[in-house]
Amino acid sequence: MSMRPHTLLALAAVLWTASSAGAVELIARSPEAYECQGKVATVLGKLAAKVDKCRSRGEGPACVQEALGTFRERLQDVLEKFSDKLSPTRCLPGLCGREDSPIECAAAALDGPGDPNDGKGEQGFKCLEKTSKLLVKFARGASKCRKEEAKAVANGEPSNLDACINLRELENVGDLVTVLQKLIDKNGTVDECVLRGECTVNDDPFRCAGLVMQLAGEEAKLGAVADGSDIEGRTEQCRDGAHDVLLEVAKGAADCREDEAKAVRQGQPFDLAGCLDRLIDRWAERLAGILAKASEKGVGADRCIPNSCTPADGPGDCAREALEDIAGI
Repeated sequence: MSMRPHTLLALAAVLWTASSAGAVELIARSPEAYECQGKVATVLGKLAAKVDKCRSRGEGPACVQEALGTFRERLQDVLEKFSDKLSPTRCLPGLCGREDSPIECAAAALDGPGDPNDGKGEQGFKCLEKTSKLLVKFARGASKCRKEEAKAVANGEPSNLDACINLRELENVGDLVTVLQKLIDKNGTVDECVLRGECTVNDDPFRCAGLVMQLAGEEAKLGAVADGSDIEGRTEQCRDGAHDVLLEVAKGAADCREDEAKAVRQGQPFDLAGCLDRLIDRWAERLAGILAKASEKGVGADRCIPNSCTPADGPGDCAREALEDIAGI
């Protein structure tokens, strides 16, 4: 799937300026990734609240350590639950590495934003939890955009991916401003509500919300997220579905050529190219839908139909290329 280099460069420049930590790395994120982030924020928010209670009651370090032990286990459980769907870095980008275990990722979170002494605190994590829910909604909408784009391209229509995702951004940015404003009203700052340095302590809710949604939008255009532990099983499932469609087209192409041969023997004209084009048009959307669904599960078009498609092909382009190949065009 093609990207807009000038847009990515502009976004990187904005994020570099906005972030004291430096440029934010773009990384494809699925609805599950934001859901995982939200679950982590819930755990860390409850930890921060418990630590505050320990200190307000004068219960000392033993109470804090007990809370850390309890919530460390809960955090590891959350990360373990999502480990078969995505890598830790997609749940907590900037904190955890792709190969980190749930234990290592939890430790990184507790040493960073979840630190009882220097972390983001209860209000910051409550804000992140609400933000993550909005981003789950956005990511699901973006997934529908990619599926619609695949079908459009397969049918020879222009791609509307950018416009569709931009609209999803606009639909959610207002709600995100509201979430950030509530944090400000409680004497918080917007940088407490993000994990990757997208926003600074001096940003207002409007600027921060715009940056967060713009980043989410560009990451939504990166395509498939190939992190699942069952990637081979999903690849096989895609290949089975694609094989059924390709077999039907192969049979149809043979019928077109048989009809052409009959027409030639009878001295009659026959539009072979038209017959094959109509056949491909009839099946292109279905194959693109299979490829788009597989893409959402981390299976790129080149894995599903390796003989016809490349890693750069989106589902719509791959569908037409594969059908043209099998039809002998």
